[in-house]
Amino acid sequence: MSGIILINKPVGITSTECVRLVRTKFDNIKTGHTGTLDSTASGLLIVLTGNATRLSNFLMALPKVYVAEVKLGAETDTNDYAGEIINSGSFEHVNENLIDDVLYKFMGLREQVPPEISALKINGQPAHELKRSGQDVRLTPRPIMIYEIKRVSDYDKQNGIFKLQIKCGRGTYIRSIARDIGRIFNCGAHLKSLKRISTGIFNIFDENINPPDAENFKITPVQKAALNFNSVLLSEYGDKKFFNGSNVFASEIKIFRPCQDFISNSKICVVNKTKFGFAELKANYLKPFAIVPVLN
Repeated sequence: MSGIILINKPVGITSTECVRLVRTKFDNIKTGHTGTLDSTASGLLIVLTGNATRLSNFLMALPKVYVAEVKLGAETDTNDYAGEIINSGSFEHVNENLIDDVLYKFMGLREQVPPEISALKINGQPAHELKRSGQDVRLTPRPIMIYEIKRVSDYDKQNGIFKLQIKCGRGTYIRSIARDIGRIFNCGAHLKSLKRISTGIFNIFDENINPPDAENFKITPVQKAALNFNSVLLSEYGDKKFFNGSNVFASEIKIFRPCQDFISNSKICVVNKTKFGFAELKANYLKPFAIVPVLN
């Protein structure tokens, strides 16, 4: 069974545990997800089953939207509320105008230093294991993309708390954004809460959303993933040729469906009733580079 299962993950359960619960329900079928959520975070976790797991890298690259609650006044070793305070300071000088001005510094393509307590590996070992064993952890900055960042609540000046909505690309750590805001204001900051609202077109308000311990999981068809990309419907001849791995001239494209929120490069999605494929758009033809059977 190949499919997409949308989980509304609560705080306190790991992404790995959510995947395990799905796998158990489907007789240990191959499963995977499209981006980890920390146990301290909640929101959308996309679990893939069967052949759909081969789409993981494509869906993982889709933009994600988060709502993050930032608390000024203390930086923690995990950059969220679960960690130990390592630095603190006064935030009396901070106001809504300063916050809004600072957010512009995070827009666009930039480099970000990940949290030291993270699953990123250093010489084959997770950074969080090295850090918690007392070793010095130095993570190098990585390129990330922030498409949108804005304040979506009033600023609680007494407690130094405000909410942000952030639309970002793959590999972005929202914990690091909270940390960096605190360092700009020289007062320390950490995440008070984090919720993932969406990945691409999939969101926590979808009619097929599931709790992680659902008795019967509602399954989203794999073909719906095509709505995240510019997609084409080919002629019968072009379809057969493409899914046999051959290049197809653009003249075989019968229908072109643009994605309204297309954030990608020249990748084009090609779908029929039984297969899901990706092509590179060349001068006058489509070159297939990934083909996934979606029916078992």
